Order: sequence, then C-alpha cells, then structure tokens
Amino acid sequence: MRSLGAVAVFVLLQQAAPVRAADPPPPPLWSGEGTLSYVQTGGNSESLTIGSSLRALYQSAPWKAELRAAFIRTKTEDLVSAQKFTAQLRGERAFNASVSAYGQASFLRDRFAGIDSQSILEAGGLYKLSSGPQHFASVSAGLGFTDEKREPPDADRSFAAGRLAVSYHYKINATAELGEDADALADLGDFGDWRANNTLSLSASISRILALRIAHQIAYIHQPVAGKKSTDTTFLASIVAKWPAPAAKGPCP
Repeated sequence: MRSLGAVAVFVLLQQAAPVRAADPPPPPLWSGEGTLSYVQTGGNSESLTIGSSLRALYQSAPWKAELRAAFIRTKTEDLVSAQKFTAQLRGERAFNASVSAYGQASFLRDRFAGIDSQSILEAGGLYKLSSGPQHFASVSAGLGFTDEKREPPDADRSFAAGRLAVSYHYKINATAELGEDADALADLGDFGDWRANNTLSLSASISRILALRIAHQIAYIHQPVAGKKSTDTTFLASIVAKWPAPAAKGPCP
C-alpha cells in the first residue's frame, strides 16, 4: 500500500509540474543561400547593374565552416567598365556558448576602388554578447597578414594587420530581420593606413524558401588609390533563395 501511495504522489507531482519548453532543434549540418541583386553604386562608379552572391555553411558542434562569395559587374556601352569580386573561407571552433576562435582567408578584387587584388590571412577570437531569441550581437578581433596589389601609379602594399568587427541583428518578428555588420582593418606598422566596411540590411521572408533583402554597403579606404575616392557606396535589392527550407509549423491560415 505504501508503494502504491508513493506512486500516486509521484504521478500527481508530475501532473502539477510546469511543462518544460522543448529544446530548439539542432541546426542542419549543411545550409546556405544564393542571391540575385539589383545594384546601384556610388562614389568611384555610379551605375546600375546586376550582382549575385553565394553562401554555404557547415555546422557540427563545436565546429563551423562558412564559404561566402559575391560578384558585381558594370557594363557601359557593352564594355565591362568595372567589377568587384569577394570571397571568404572561415572556420570557427566554439569553446562555450559565448567564446569562439576563428581562422579565415579572404580575397578581394575591387576595380571600382583601384584594387587589383587583396589577399588576407588572419586568426582571432569572437565573443557573443547576445544570442537570441530576438537580439544577436557579437564582437571579434584578429591579427593577420595582408597583401594588396593596386593599380599604377600606386605601389603594392604588404603588411601585418589587425581587425576589429562588430555585428548586431534584431529579429523583428518571425519573418523579418534588421542587421548591421561593421569592421575595420588597420596596418599595424602605419595606423594611418586603414580600411572600414559597414553593411546595413533588412530582410523579410515571402515563403519558406524565398526572402527579399535590401542592403546599403559602405567601403572606406583612408589612403585610397591615386585618382580614386575614399568612399564607395552600394545599394542592393535582392531576392534570396535559402536551403534547406525550414520545416513548416502548421497549415497556412
């Protein structure tokens, strides 16, 4: 009888206990997105053209690897007048929910700004200030080596560099997100030689796979190539295709 009474008390306690929220499902092992953009540029090149980008992400805790590439090309009277290509391969290793180490290699060709090529190898650390559910914020710092080839008459530049980056994204609701990503790269031997980038974006899902995104980008070079302006601006209106599609939460209303 005592055992039956104990079982009854246990069942009653379980019924009265608050229901724990289910843990969020782990992210997919592979994910990514591709974009097709209408682009308007200003600064060293004022034009209307088309751009595209690709992002692939691999996540298997505590590791994460990401590949990004983007391309913009301008045509004037059927001639390619300028183009910009960026690529980045980045790997991260998380030590806990807030702290990670990263290593990355990046490449830039920016004919708008007179940069024939810029190659950067770097490593550093990242600290997450907030990881959701609405606010996502992080700061990172790294050291690396930069090799930059410029259009004549500018001399090529190679230097040890330091980078500082901050990122903030706000999830407005289930379908919309506002984000800002900024970073600065400085020559450790000449602090007057530095570059900065800032991207402000707003995205909204229109289906399980597709989203619309508008973004405004600023690229600044404190010591620009001779004959070029310090600041380039880019406005992009993009359609984004994501994979895999997130699981449906229920029937559409």
